[in-house]
Amino acid sequence: YGDHRDLHSFPTRRSSDLLITTRRYLPPGCHLLKRVVALAGDQVCTDHHRYVVNGRLLSFIATTDHDGRSLPPPYPFCAVVPAGSAWLAADGNSSLDSRYFGPVPLNTLTPATGVWTFY
Repeated sequence: YGDHRDLHSFPTRRSSDLLITTRRYLPPGCHLLKRVVALAGDQVCTDHHRYVVNGRLLSFIATTDHDGRSLPPPYPFCAVVPAGSAWLAADGNSSLDSRYFGPVPLNTLTPATGVWTFY
């Protein structure tokens, strides 16, 4: 599954499907594309609306989306990442990622390569 910061694609989490569908964040059946920020043995904490990995603040955790709508509370976690799972994140404090739905099983991750074009 590579290393920290590797990009992976994975299906949306059931716990987030209703939010994604009702707010039309993504089309149904879409996969998310996020970077690995923590693997087994890393310490992750989402207390106090702060996303912290191994003592380093990754970002604050937003309480509203870009349209001002309430977001769910952060996934309650302050512990060592268990074997067989990863925490994923993207830039920004309201990214729909592990801060809201928790660890993702490694067997659901597909390595991905970003493609960017420049004009």
